[in-house]
Amino acid sequence: MTLSPLDMLLMNYAAGSLAPQESLLVAAHITLNAEARRKVSRYEAMGGRLMCEAEPAEVRSGCLDATLSRIDGTVPAARQQRPARDTASDLHIPEAVYALISGFCLSDRRSWSSVTRGFSKMDLRLCPLPTQKRLRLVKMDPRASAPRHSHPGTEVTVVLQGSFTDQTGQYRKGDIVIISDPRLIHQPVASEEGCGCLTLTEAPLRFQDPF
Repeated sequence: MTLSPLDMLLMNYAAGSLAPQESLLVAAHITLNAEARRKVSRYEAMGGRLMCEAEPAEVRSGCLDATLSRIDGTVPAARQQRPARDTASDLHIPEAVYALISGFCLSDRRSWSSVTRGFSKMDLRLCPLPTQKRLRLVKMDPRASAPRHSHPGTEVTVVLQGSFTDQTGQYRKGDIVIISDPRLIHQPVASEEGCGCLTLTEAPLRFQDPF
């Protein structure tokens, strides 16, 4: 059986094998999407059965102590910073997703930056290690549109509020969109209620218009 890119993403989330950026994005998706939560539960159950059926393997003598020390260790410095003063309403996202972002992201003050009229973005600092991946909140005003663009790498988007339409279809709150075709040029357009998304890109976008 061939799994879809979304099912692969959910399965890897259930297995705990995703990078922090992907984990946060999938966590937001399953928070808003009941079907995704059911799928993750099934994948977790499958993983549990496989572990029970697997042959026992030897572990190093210090494995338990090392694991316990990590559990009992201090919170990383990134988590010790003062809490951010923004709120879920400031970010235009659901409270549950705000709690995820506040728990995983570095807690400096976050602010929106305008890209074009009616279209804004907010970069989220999640991992202190260098990476080309960019995790962002994106906000579009009612009936506003993003610039026309394509993607050299994969883009994964979770709709947090409202809805948008592009060349591939219409997407509402809780939906997830995975774009991996570098030839696709699209232009998301927000509905009359506007739209808020969490998006992860592997490479900078290629805009089709000079301004």
